[in-house]
Amino acid sequence: MRFHSRIFFMVVLLVVCLGIKKSWESNQADNCIQYPNICKAHETCVASGDEKYFACEPNKEKIQLRKHLIKSYEDGQNSKYYEYDITLINNSNNEIKELRLCVDDAALNLKDVKAIWDIDRFPNGDLILPMGKHISPGSLYKFGFVARSELSESKFRVKSIVI
Repeated sequence: MRFHSRIFFMVVLLVVCLGIKKSWESNQADNCIQYPNICKAHETCVASGDEKYFACEPNKEKIQLRKHLIKSYEDGQNSKYYEYDITLINNSNNEIKELRLCVDDAALNLKDVKAIWDIDRFPNGDLILPMGKHISPGSLYKFGFVARSELSESKFRVKSIVI
């Protein structure tokens, strides 16, 4: 009898563990804002502000990014720097309440921690709109930085937006 109760306990434990794993995986797949890396490189996570809608959608230029090199200069110690202005244009019909950009290949090698403005940065290097900043339909938002190397637009990707 004791052997059967151990087997029963093991089976119940296995079922519970599988249920927890399945629940965690489905929650992760449903919420690409909390788990933005589940979208593929050619997709953007789009979410509604009430967090009832999440989807990995193909990048269709909802947000257009323009990079402008302001100037390049040397600091006298043979280090060359590049100052950029980045313009984000909201081409969608919705107000962008949150936006997350990733910079491919860790390309955003800043001159120093103060060499970025009007955008916030996660420890993993992703860039996000500052708290309370929104981009209305047809409007633009600018930020800038000083980097240690030249960058192309292809280094930037819109990872997620909340509308």
